[in-house]
Amino acid sequence: EDLNQSNTFNYSEQIHAAYVTYAREVGKFSFQAGLRAEQAFTESVLVTTGETFENDYFNLFPTLHTVYELPKDQEVMFSYSRRINRPSVRSLNPFTNFADPLNLRSGNPFLNPEYINSLEMGYSKFWKGTSITGNVYYKGISNIIQRFKFIDENGVSITTFENLATGRNYGLELISRVTFNKKWNANASLNAFKTEVDGSNLEGDLNNDAFGASLRVMNTNQLWKNSDLQITGFWRSARPIAQGRIDAFYAFNVAIRQRFLNRKASLTLRVR
Repeated sequence: EDLNQSNTFNYSEQIHAAYVTYAREVGKFSFQAGLRAEQAFTESVLVTTGETFENDYFNLFPTLHTVYELPKDQEVMFSYSRRINRPSVRSLNPFTNFADPLNLRSGNPFLNPEYINSLEMGYSKFWKGTSITGNVYYKGISNIIQRFKFIDENGVSITTFENLATGRNYGLELISRVTFNKKWNANASLNAFKTEVDGSNLEGDLNNDAFGASLRVMNTNQLWKNSDLQITGFWRSARPIAQGRIDAFYAFNVAIRQRFLNRKASLTLRVR
């Protein structure tokens, strides 16, 4: 056994939390407010080398969602939330992957979670079987988790994960839902945004920003009794990261579901 190429990594995570929510309606105005308190205990062990890494953290996560109903089936909303995105086990594992000797990969056991503060304001209009929603939003992110690549003194590329200082996403989203009849409905969303990344905590000029967009469309039809056809398409433009960009991509899915045994069972065929 070659211990230099053997990997045993154990990760333990405990999350203890308590939360409270309060909701109320006053005439045409309604709101829901909440607060979640969370204590996390994490420990990772690279058994192969005997190294142990611990990271315990406490957080408060407030939320607020408000809605005001306007005449003629319209409403406006405002929301705020603070969320967390924890590093994956793969991004924490410090074991080095030697599959390509000129391009090594390893995780970073000292990663901290990302924290996202989101603000959103929107307007919705409803008709019979149809709705249109427009939202403007802002997301401020701290401790962004991203891949980070550097070249060592031997000319070998090493890719790991790091926490960048901050990031921002802000933009406009349009959503439409249409029910044509009992057998056919569709929805679509268009998102135009700007992304900014600040990695100056790692390197002085490690900043990037770009405009982007995404489009999602889903169409559902009933073909015959107990049979549904769903077609989904998604496209997203290139988006910036600290050391470059992730190229644009698109996805297309077609699925057919047949229910039987009085709708107690179903069989689905999906092509993507």
